[in-house]
Amino acid sequence: NHGAWNKYKVGDSMLVWGITGSEEKVYAVAYDISVGGNKVVIARISNNQLSIDGETTLTDNNGSYNGKFEPSKLWLNNGKLYTAWHKISEAKILSGGNVDPSSWQTVLSLPAGQYFVNSFLQTSKNIFVDGYPNLLYHYNGTDWKNITISAATQGGEYSAVWTDGKEVIVCDRQNGIIYHGK
Repeated sequence: NHGAWNKYKVGDSMLVWGITGSEEKVYAVAYDISVGGNKVVIARISNNQLSIDGETTLTDNNGSYNGKFEPSKLWLNNGKLYTAWHKISEAKILSGGNVDPSSWQTVLSLPAGQYFVNSFLQTSKNIFVDGYPNLLYHYNGTDWKNITISAATQGGEYSAVWTDGKEVIVCDRQNGIIYHGK
């Protein structure tokens, strides 16, 4: 605001790992990095106020992974909020901007040992999410499809993806490689 910055504290021991927004509503996802930390929150900034719009734990008492939403990557698409890490989860955004806490659902699960690192939303019908190992998914507005890069080096961690709708660039951080496809 004309060079003035506001500061919003999400909580003690909370690492903010994803942020997204539209118009005057901004959403962030953060997780507890304290010893034994297990809490993940969705925060919302609206009218210069921070509120917590959702909370989950990543694991249950038996250590099984079961969070409603993920502690990483965050984006908005067609009135829904998405998180990605070991799965992609979505929730509806209500008319006032709040996240509907009862609407969280898993839209794509990954096998053990795989996780998402980054995402890129070019349009609501052209979304890419990438990760480890050699993990690249595309959303066409209806379905998620796993994409295999035939020239890829095994064991890569795709850490960034970009598209203009005609070409796709994927960075493999693990191997120092950039892949380009059409």
